[in-house]
Amino acid sequence: MVHLKKLKQKKDLADAKKLGIEAIEKAARDKISEIENADLLPSDKEKLKGQVNAEKTKGIDAVNKVTTVSGAKSESDKAVGIIKAISLDAGKRTKAEKDLADAKKLGIEAIEKAARDKISEIESADLLPVDKEKLKGQVNNEKAKGIDAVNKATTVSGAKSESDKAVGIIKAISLDAGKRTKAEKDLADAKKLGVEAIEKKQLVIRFQKLKNADLLPSDKEKLKRAS
Repeated sequence: MVHLKKLKQKKDLADAKKLGIEAIEKAARDKISEIENADLLPSDKEKLKGQVNAEKTKGIDAVNKVTTVSGAKSESDKAVGIIKAISLDAGKRTKAEKDLADAKKLGIEAIEKAARDKISEIESADLLPVDKEKLKGQVNNEKAKGIDAVNKATTVSGAKSESDKAVGIIKAISLDAGKRTKAEKDLADAKKLGVEAIEKKQLVIRFQKLKNADLLPSDKEKLKRAS
């Protein structure tokens, strides 16, 4: 009878250990699945999975060492609780911070490219030097404002929105007024040169007539100076 009782106790303990270990393994599988599906950096996923597996191993070892059914259940419950309590929050924050940093970097790069392209357009355009400098100053001002806004953003969508806004403003900077000013100056210069050329030609003709005229040299000089 005593022997049967001991056999029963031994089986009950083995069953309790088996159930306890299965509970630990299930908790570990569930937590690892949660980790795999979470928005985390690969390095943080590996770190957390390592933590889960370490606690699983410790829990199973503790269950295997107990000598009572209640002890097996207690150690199993303890390990399951530790595994379930493993938090992904720090990893999620790290991933969110990296995503935001990446979004800011891409946003700033887009603004800088838009500014480079616009300045290249300004440099290649037929504009007065003063208008080129004015327009480039406008571009650089909008670039600085856009980068500052992106850096102040607190969300990925906010960083993208501020970047898109700045890029749009830079691309919309118009060179038309400067081009009109340059065209007007070119026309005015051409007119001035044309008038000067006509006047010079008229003077040459006048001097030629004076040279051929039947006048005293002193009178010719007077007439030249009067011209």
